[in-house]
Amino acid sequence: MESLTITAAVVGLLRVAPVIIRLLSGVTDAPSTVRNVLIEVSALHAIFLQLENFVVTFAEQNTDRKSRIYVEDLMVTLTGYVCAFSELDMELGGLGTAGDGDGNGDGAG
Repeated sequence: MESLTITAAVVGLLRVAPVIIRLLSGVTDAPSTVRNVLIEVSALHAIFLQLENFVVTFAEQNTDRKSRIYVEDLMVTLTGYVCAFSELDMELGGLGTAGDGDGNGDGAG
């Protein structure tokens, strides 16, 4: 179950990060807080891409590399990011990340 939780978190974060980046990149005369959030989300997106690659190729990784990962710590960290990104998504007005494509997050399409 842990691998499913980690995979779901990474997939969700990879889905919402580019939307946040795109939205914040379009803000003209953004206050420093918005610029800082954009920088952080961009950096995290790169990390999530690397983590996704690691998870997808996990079976191929050598034992030494696998043993460096503490699953519980990773789950706690990813849970924190999922919560933070969810709050950011809510603050930015939903961004249409609920998967319905119409931007209102109601799932109705």
